Amino acid sequence: MNRSFIGILILFLLVVVSCKDENSNVASLRFGEVTEYNPPFGHDPYAQRLEIPLKLDFNAEAIKEGSFAELEFVKESGSRFTNIVYYLNDKKINGNKVRLNAQDYKTNRKVKLGIQFKPGTKEQKYKGFIKVRSADLDRIDDADLGTDPNAVLYRWQANYRKTWHPIVKGVAALLATIIAFHLLWFLILKPIFYPRFGRGEFEVLEPQYQKIKIKGYRRLHFGGKKKKKQGFFSRFYTGKIGYVMDNYDFNVTLTPFRRRNTVWCRVKADPDVDVSPVRKGTLYNFDEVVMKLIDKTKIMMVYKNSKNNRR
Repeated sequence: MNRSFIGILILFLLVVVSCKDENSNVASLRFGEVTEYNPPFGHDPYAQRLEIPLKLDFNAEAIKEGSFAELEFVKESGSRFTNIVYYLNDKKINGNKVRLNAQDYKTNRKVKLGIQFKPGTKEQKYKGFIKVRSADLDRIDDADLGTDPNAVLYRWQANYRKTWHPIVKGVAALLATIIAFHLLWFLILKPIFYPRFGRGEFEVLEPQYQKIKIKGYRRLHFGGKKKKKQGFFSRFYTGKIGYVMDNYDFNVTLTPFRRRNTVWCRVKADPDVDVSPVRKGTLYNFDEVVMKLIDKTKIMMVYKNSKNNRR
């Protein structure tokens, strides 16, 4: 019997997962991708099955004659993959070969081809062919089995990818953002908005001798009128505030500011405190500061900072 035109019009895809290869007339089946996460957090990539819906079309003569086609999945080199399990309609295939009998598809012509990776699979793009192993047909699709009984019907490919779990990526991105913000803040923005004293000291001569270091403070309060109040985050992100001579009921505030790439000292006093030579202004190296309190107490000190010389 001449069955040249009896065949299986196999694998008309119902979804856009098939396309023509640019360098071949053989259609390409793209199964998709399996992703292995590290750490897995309960995700099992080896339980995931990649499937493609297909449609088989046996003609009446093929069904009547009980025709069949046995196909096999192989690598591009012709050998078989040892780390892949194949499925037909959710049923595991024994090995890499699948037999399609025309009489099994009299009414329902829809099938699903599936692949599943085995544990230990390496990350890469897997490519192969679906070839005719044996058939009692003269033609399948565009393949003439009379001249090439083991013709390649389809190319196929699937990806196996390993990557960090999205939760880990999210945490890493958050940490990177936090670190970048802190680097920007502490290296660039904080010195601009909250400069601090890099050096310098006050030498108190009256009423009793003492030295007051001002290095590292972004603000320094003389007197106990100003309540000590600074939280951890304020101290950490903006710099520490110092309080000295808190046994006196007055407030004189020293703040740093930048001038000619040098941190200078600026003094500001409450109205009830008589400060000479200036109530509000800049201090230079060896400037004397005399504060007279409302109770006639006199405080005399000298500002020392070799970088803050008068120009």
